[in-house]
Amino acid sequence: MRRMKLEKWRVETPEGEKEESILDMISALVRMQRPEKIPKGIEKFQVFGRIAKAFDEALKTETLSLEESEYAFIREIMEKDIPSVWALNQNYRKTVDAFLKLPEEEVKP
Repeated sequence: MRRMKLEKWRVETPEGEKEESILDMISALVRMQRPEKIPKGIEKFQVFGRIAKAFDEALKTETLSLEESEYAFIREIMEKDIPSVWALNQNYRKTVDAFLKLPEEEVKP
């Protein structure tokens, strides 16, 4: 299990100011994938379902909690597909660095 407190920041958009977090970043990374690169199959379908559930829970608790398989899936997308220009945004850089360094927590039964 990996847990990350949701850090939020304000951004200017053409529609006005809005709040973003790592949830927005991950969603943007997935949406940016070319159709042929989007994982397919029931196993990945289930991973996306668990990630969506973790996002919903994070909105309520302010903490993103991911099982190891979901964390590894998102980490792989970040490692391979994150636009390098995003490093120019201090909030993105700080958040990605924190995500990649999340320690694994032991889940007690």
